[in-house]
Amino acid sequence: MGLRYSLIFALILSTFSHTAWAQDEMNYEDNYDPFADYSEFVEATSEEADINFFKYGRMLSVAGILGMHMHTGNLAKYNTRDPMLGISASYFFSLRFALQGTFYTTTHQQTIPDGATRINSRVRMNTWSAHAKYFLNTQNMTRSLGDLNPFILGGFSQIRRQTNTSFSVLQGLDGSFTYDVGFGFEYMFNRRRNFAGLTVLYHYANFPNENENIPSGSGGGGLTGVYLSGDVFWIGGNIGINF
Repeated sequence: MGLRYSLIFALILSTFSHTAWAQDEMNYEDNYDPFADYSEFVEATSEEADINFFKYGRMLSVAGILGMHMHTGNLAKYNTRDPMLGISASYFFSLRFALQGTFYTTTHQQTIPDGATRINSRVRMNTWSAHAKYFLNTQNMTRSLGDLNPFILGGFSQIRRQTNTSFSVLQGLDGSFTYDVGFGFEYMFNRRRNFAGLTVLYHYANFPNENENIPSGSGGGGLTGVYLSGDVFWIGGNIGINF
């Protein structure tokens, strides 16, 4: 009798052990995370992205810029719109993302009314910029729009402004740190070795004297009633080479 009960107990214990092992195996399969665990699909996708980058992408691009430099607010009222000349270089981390450095220079003529006369100045502006550049996904766009490679960019700049005039109050060097936003496009040609495009960029500037009432050039403590407040923006065409 004792042998019989021992065999039954061993059979029950074996059954429960087999069931627990099967449940553990099912839980392991259910808890498998393709994003956290090793996956041949993820590796293949990453490899495909690398192949596309080296086949269709670019590591570095350099371009010359020619455009029109303008202001907003009162700066637009008293400063002329003038050409700008610059250069940019972009380093690409992927097909869509790059960091871009830019330098450009321009010179404006500034005219401030001062009673029956005017205060005439020559304002030279040199700008250094650093921007993040993101090219939009063109898969859902029409072919003609996709070929333009539209992008958005943002970052910051340092503007150095040199004012030359006989009026001592405005004479001198100043500048502004700016926050920038913009957009544009780049069209590839010559088997993607070269590109031509257009960029629109807005600088949120805060120049030192923009909240000051400009004194009169005639002396005597008089004021012109002019405040040189405003921001900076430009529209420029660029042509460059890819490496």
